[in-house]
Amino acid sequence: MRTKLLFLLLTPLLAGCYQEVNGTTIQDDEVVLDYDDFQDLNLEWKNLFSPAKSHYFVYIYSISCGHCGHIKKEVLDFVNANKESFYLIEYTEEIQTKTNVVETIGKEKIEEIYILGTPTLLAVTNWSLSLNIAGESEILNYLSGLPHRDSC
Repeated sequence: MRTKLLFLLLTPLLAGCYQEVNGTTIQDDEVVLDYDDFQDLNLEWKNLFSPAKSHYFVYIYSISCGHCGHIKKEVLDFVNANKESFYLIEYTEEIQTKTNVVETIGKEKIEEIYILGTPTLLAVTNWSLSLNIAGESEILNYLSGLPHRDSC
């Protein structure tokens, strides 16, 4: 009887503990990334076209954005596995917001670029904007279609 009781008490410990982060259940030994973990990938809005790379992505987020919080884990896991091609920008009021972001595609000057809101994913190819999408599902769907490296 004692053995069964001990087994019942220890089973949850052996199975691992779980917690919820941004609506996602994670195991205690799983690493939860935060924006602060990527300080070397932070970019200022005025420097959107500054990186000396022919192709890269820029994820624009806001700490207070609920939509950003919902996809934070997935986006940061993807960024972590693809650090060489990603930058992060925390939204500030200097970033213009408008509705017809398709008009920004092909633009090469920061003054001509605006976003719909946060979260937004931009791509820059050969120093001109080649992608400007916003929203949880749009960003996650786009990222899921990209080839990515395993972070191990």
